[in-house]
Amino acid sequence: MLEQPVSIVASRLVVLLVRLRVFAFLTGLALLGAAYWYLQAHPVYYNRAMESFFPEEDERLQFYRASRDWFHSEHTLLVVYRDPELWTSMGMERQQRLVRTLEKCPGVHRVLALATSPAPTNPMLTVADVLNKSRTDAEIADLRQRIRQTRLYCGVTIGPDLTTTALVVQLHQQLGTPEEAGAKLETIRRTARLLLQTENAAQIQGPYTAGTLLMIHDVYEYTAQDGRRLQFYSVLLMALVIAGAFIFPDMREVWRRYRLRQGGLLSGLRDVLISSRWLVLPFLVIYSALTWSEAIWGLLRGEMTMVGSAISSLVAVIGVTAVVHLGLHYRELRSRMNSQQALQQTLLYLGPAIFWVSMTTAGGFASLLVCQIKPVYDFGMIMMLATILVGVAILLFFPLTAMGWQSQPLYNQRWKSWTKLWLDRLLVLLDRRPWLSSSWLLLPGVTLALGMARLQPQTDFTNNFRPDTEVYQSYRFIEDSFGGAGQLELILSTPDLYSLSNDELRQYIGKLRRLEDRLMALEVVMESGQSVKGISKALSIPDFYDFLDNLPAVAGFLTPRARLFLLAGNVPAARKELGVGAVLVPANVWQRAQENPILLSFWNPVERKLRILLQARERLSAWAKRTLLAQLEDCCRQELGEETAFLLTGVYLMLAGLIESVLRDQAYTTVVSLGCMFLMALVAFRSWRLALIALVPTVLPVLAVVGTMGWINLPVNIATAMLASVAMGMTIDSSLLYLYRLREEQLAGQSFAGALLLTHRSTGAALLVASFALVFGFSVLTQSRFIPLVHFGLLAALALLGGVIGNLVLLPLLLRLTHRSAWRELASFPV
Repeated sequence: MLEQPVSIVASRLVVLLVRLRVFAFLTGLALLGAAYWYLQAHPVYYNRAMESFFPEEDERLQFYRASRDWFHSEHTLLVVYRDPELWTSMGMERQQRLVRTLEKCPGVHRVLALATSPAPTNPMLTVADVLNKSRTDAEIADLRQRIRQTRLYCGVTIGPDLTTTALVVQLHQQLGTPEEAGAKLETIRRTARLLLQTENAAQIQGPYTAGTLLMIHDVYEYTAQDGRRLQFYSVLLMALVIAGAFIFPDMREVWRRYRLRQGGLLSGLRDVLISSRWLVLPFLVIYSALTWSEAIWGLLRGEMTMVGSAISSLVAVIGVTAVVHLGLHYRELRSRMNSQQALQQTLLYLGPAIFWVSMTTAGGFASLLVCQIKPVYDFGMIMMLATILVGVAILLFFPLTAMGWQSQPLYNQRWKSWTKLWLDRLLVLLDRRPWLSSSWLLLPGVTLALGMARLQPQTDFTNNFRPDTEVYQSYRFIEDSFGGAGQLELILSTPDLYSLSNDELRQYIGKLRRLEDRLMALEVVMESGQSVKGISKALSIPDFYDFLDNLPAVAGFLTPRARLFLLAGNVPAARKELGVGAVLVPANVWQRAQENPILLSFWNPVERKLRILLQARERLSAWAKRTLLAQLEDCCRQELGEETAFLLTGVYLMLAGLIESVLRDQAYTTVVSLGCMFLMALVAFRSWRLALIALVPTVLPVLAVVGTMGWINLPVNIATAMLASVAMGMTIDSSLLYLYRLREEQLAGQSFAGALLLTHRSTGAALLVASFALVFGFSVLTQSRFIPLVHFGLLAALALLGGVIGNLVLLPLLLRLTHRSAWRELASFPV
């Protein structure tokens, strides 16, 4: 199959590398030290902003930023708790203490709460003041009823049951670096929890703190904490498997020689200790590639995104696979030649294979560059870089680790591995039952792959967390007891409200009020089949207009234009509009209007844009969210008419669109990944047949795993959306190494049947060791608190297992189709 033997240039390069192995090893350590020193001085930080999920040119992101500028939006947190004693002096004092304490926290601009808000029965006093002055239960009941009917409060600071209350914590626009912002958010959550715990009120349920910034912070914290913990156990499990492949055979040989009195126990233990270098090499390669790629990425970008936590696992896949194949091939040659010759032969024949494996894997990751999601795009770039650097690390560290300081004589091991015996029998079985074996693989694989048509995105971002996490429990409590936790904004184009007459303004405010009522009446069906309101709260200018009706003595003559100017804090214009009636307005009303111009938070007079804040149900299926958003648009068109332009924005819409686009990009990245890997395999083998044969055992298991997600209704999240491209990049490594070893044996003079048998024994054994080590490594991810990492680890492990079956069963069967006559010779070989 190969046109010519190994070139003279390659031979000379290998000889030079073997001769300079000590220098190469020291160079690798020096580069590792330099990269480590650079990262200590210039650490790469995680960009924890929600905007980091989107490319800069994304229209949704640009409109979201524009709306924040128009209305000077501040990020908010909700601190929600249930207090049966809320409508007592003790309950109100407790909430006031909580407000004062939270306002002292760094990063907090102000805190809005029911106890400190103007009472609808007497806006000159707070709710707490009115309640403390109430002398009868009837007065308290009247206050509760008025608050229930006040749209400005119900669903904002008080829940429908009138015992669940929320504090709206408004944050400063600038919270500092990501680490500083995270520390401030944690301080707010911890402060609220500790204060209510010190109240010794057993009946209080909560507090539950939620908000977009806090949710994204928790994502990064969970992935960072889990990454450190899981990395340790992953390394431990992989080390055990690698030790079983490299160290245990030497221990068994030492014990055999000791029992036969052919060698001393101490000298044998020394040999075992030396063989432990195979345990160190994979992790030296992995750590070096990770450190180098992180340092280079820091020079280029200086920041990482959320999916950066999965990079170490995938680099381990590439590094362990290459090192195990090289190491086992080298050890196999050591039984026939000295260490220098074995090293040269290993580098000569597996070096090109490792090179093309790296290029093909990098091509698979390059397919992610077509994705519109910024973290996925960055992930593809980083993994391309890390894949290439794994090859560099192997080139620098493998020669000295394998051969040592000086050449050693051949090492004859008499025990035949049970793995090779099992692989021989498997090949015989495939020879005797080819159609039955292929049917058992292809029919279930194709059936499972058809489930890809049923894939649905995971649009409920809270389902990315385990039920026992604080963020999940917070959102569940808020959604069940208070209202929707999703933040959505409806942006309308408006006329110049200042220029409208009183009648025109009254009609326009009435139209907005009817729109709010329609929006809050929308219903959607949850996964349980229960019909619930999709929008639990709509808040805008009409709610503040209506609240002014509570002003004593002056509400009757406050015209719509006077109310507009009063809400805008424009006291001179409001006085002019009222004329002589302005003298009847209390001075503290004018003062409060100037101190807190509410209107500008909902209407921008320059851009003539108005916003309606919506609290939407977060815990909805993808279908329910699409239905809700479609109902919102239909409702706006019906109420506003075709002449009024409107757009939806907000974190709720952006996160829903994010996962939708991830699902669309999955198809593109899969096709591009297949194309890249086919081209690389075509260049490597110079045969379109072999290129296609290499793809089949790679693609089918991955498509079967992804299709299984559709059959079992497992939604696609931001991590599993990358699974197809990433898993194919992982599993094709073994296919390429298998085919390369087959060509090597044929070049050495073996017939096809003999080459296939030797390849199945040697490369198949290395494939099993590497794959099981990685399956154990990925399975540790199932213990993560971040569900996308759990799904990614589980599905990647299944894809690797499928790749093992594909390469050991399906790949030989495909080769049988292209070598029918030569395959018959297999029966004559002793097994």
